[in-house]
Amino acid sequence: QTETTENGVRYTLPDGLQVECRITRYPKQRVIRWHTYWHNPTDHDSGLVTDLWDCDVTLPVAPDRPRTSRDRQMTWEPQSTLLYVSKGSNSKEDDGFIEPVRLWAGDSKRYACENGRSAMGTAPYFDINRQQDGWLLGIGWTGQWNAIFDRTEDAVRVRAGIEAAAFRVRPGE
Repeated sequence: QTETTENGVRYTLPDGLQVECRITRYPKQRVIRWHTYWHNPTDHDSGLVTDLWDCDVTLPVAPDRPRTSRDRQMTWEPQSTLLYVSKGSNSKEDDGFIEPVRLWAGDSKRYACENGRSAMGTAPYFDINRQQDGWLLGIGWTGQWNAIFDRTEDAVRVRAGIEAAAFRVRPGE
């Protein structure tokens, strides 16, 4: 069951578990923020929650020209879609550096933090960019997150969630 609430949308799953997505919009800044809340109003444990994606959105991105062999170097085609990935806090000289990764149609890239530390290995901040047009994304929880970026001809599908989630919500939680 799905119902619209004052602040977003609430889903009631077949076992009674309620998942509410509260959305806040900041039109001047062109920002959307959402928080997911879980509640079990029943008298029994919820079913097992796995494959959890708190974010699963498809963002429009203009198509790139066809890929050629000379595109192996970033300098040859600066107008194609890039995913900027932030290096995490690893006690190295390149902490916080941003690495551009080319995203061609059909590409899929996966990133995750290390050892359950939200900014170790890879930081949870990304920039999908094509000719100075695009999307900034931040994953805002601590713990073992993961994110997948799938490029199609005219979009990028972004999924971000808790890696290896496997939990139940107890009554009243």
